Amino acid sequence: MINKQQIILEAKEKLKQLGFRKNKNYWYRYDNEWICCFCIQGSQWDRENYYINIGMANRRESGSFPTELNWLWRHRCRVDNEELNIPLVAALEQLEEYYKNFCIDKDMNRFLKENNAKWVVQLWDIG
Repeated sequence: MINKQQIILEAKEKLKQLGFRKNKNYWYRYDNEWICCFCIQGSQWDRENYYINIGMANRRESGSFPTELNWLWRHRCRVDNEELNIPLVAALEQLEEYYKNFCIDKDMNRFLKENNAKWVVQLWDIG
């Protein structure tokens, strides 16, 4: 089993390759006004254990290095309903999936603003 210090070293190298900047146990990737956030949080019960949290923040509202309290949304990474000591690769897959969905929503919001949309209705099948 990999411990907290080992995952931090692994994350430091991999996240740097993906364009993230490190600040303490947080990593940030900037996309104009948006910040993609990644955090390795130590367990309060055992110093060797960790959790990985991902999220997004708005740079204007939260500054360049927001803590989790200032993220717009936050997700604790899980594998098979387990959230303690998950592999980095699983957390990165979840990060990209959430970020991709966020970008789609962001693109839609920009399109609606550019076209002066007044009303947006979402339809779905309830049955």
